[in-house]
Amino acid sequence: MSFDNAIKGIDATIKGLRTARKKLEKVIAQKRFEGKPFDVESRRKAGITRRLANLRTRRAQLVAAGTVVAAPTPAEIRAVVDLIRSVEQMALADAMRRAGLDAIMDLAEGSSKLAGKIRT
Repeated sequence: MSFDNAIKGIDATIKGLRTARKKLEKVIAQKRFEGKPFDVESRRKAGITRRLANLRTRRAQLVAAGTVVAAPTPAEIRAVVDLIRSVEQMALADAMRRAGLDAIMDLAEGSSKLAGKIRT
């Protein structure tokens, strides 16, 4: 059986179980309204919910098993390397700008201190 057929079968089963669970929810609501016990229906609903969870897990496993993972191409690797280099260049330029601004601020502070000491 191919992955696609297995997934289609699981999808159909999930749809049927959802319908059954909705009908049980209606029965539970009616019995609750009438004040009748609904333990049996609650247990059946819990069982259906567990089966749904298991089927969803199985479906995810089948989808993952059918997925082909390939190594990155040389072009993809170059693109990532280029991106890393451009980020490094931006970071370096930013650091140089900060250093220049810090130097300018230091000069401004020094000149203002000197200006306060100089008498004209």
